[in-house]
Parts: sequence; structure tokens; C-alpha cells
Amino acid sequence: MATDILANLSAADLRRAAEVSEEIASLEAEMRSILSGSGSPSPAPRKKKKRAGRKPGPKPQKKTATAKKKKRGKPGPKPGTKRPAGAAKPGPKPKKKASAKSAAKPGPKPKKKAAKKKSGAKRKFSPEAIARIRAAQKKRWANAKKKK
Repeated sequence: MATDILANLSAADLRRAAEVSEEIASLEAEMRSILSGSGSPSPAPRKKKKRAGRKPGPKPQKKTATAKKKKRGKPGPKPGTKRPAGAAKPGPKPKKKASAKSAAKPGPKPKKKAAKKKSGAKRKFSPEAIARIRAAQKKRWANAKKKK
């Protein structure tokens, strides 16, 4: 039956079939050498796993941390310098004590700065505005009752 199939093929198909069978034979030989040489096949190279979520990598994290420190003006180690292994973290600076001269001589009192208006502060409405708002609310409520 196999000879019937080979008889119906063209010369190009037969050449291609011979090439494929040679390739299979060479791969089988390579597989045997791998299995016999080390006793077990070497592990295939693993693909990198994608990180779950949206956590950035270490370089972007460091970049954002330095940008935040720069923006806030927080003291920290200068770029490129490291603290020695046994060194303690730098603490707050000691407060200066008032000298005898400055304590005995009271100076002019500092003026209070005018309070700036905060954008998040509550607004105060005039009584007329409150009356208009209440009237509009009553009108809306009356229309809502009519629709029901």
C-alpha cells in the first residue's frame, strides 16, 4: 500500500519527503544524544512572566521616589553616595538656645500675615441667595410630587 502512494507522487514531492525524513532522523539522533549524555533533558529556557497589576519596575519606582523627594525638599543622601553600613540615620538638627542678650532685649513683635483665602474654604451665601435657592428647591419638590 505504501508503494501505491509513492508511485502517485511527483519527483519534487519525493525529494521533499526524503528531506523531511532526513530531518526527522537527524532530530531523533540529537534527541538520543541529549538523553544519553546527561541522563535527563536540560530544562527549556523559561519565558519571563508578566507582572500582575500595574506595579512599575524598580527603575521607574526609583525615578518617581527621587522626583517626589526633590519636589518636597526632603533631606536625603546626595545622588551617588551611600551611607556606611553601621552609620545611623541622620536625626533632626538640635535647636539653638537663646543667648542672654537676645532674651533680655525684647524686639518688635512680628506682624501677623493676612490670611489667604483657601480655594477649598466654604462660601457664605447672602440671605437673598439662600432664599432664592430654597424657593427653587420647593418648586422642584412640588413638580416631583405632581409627577408621582
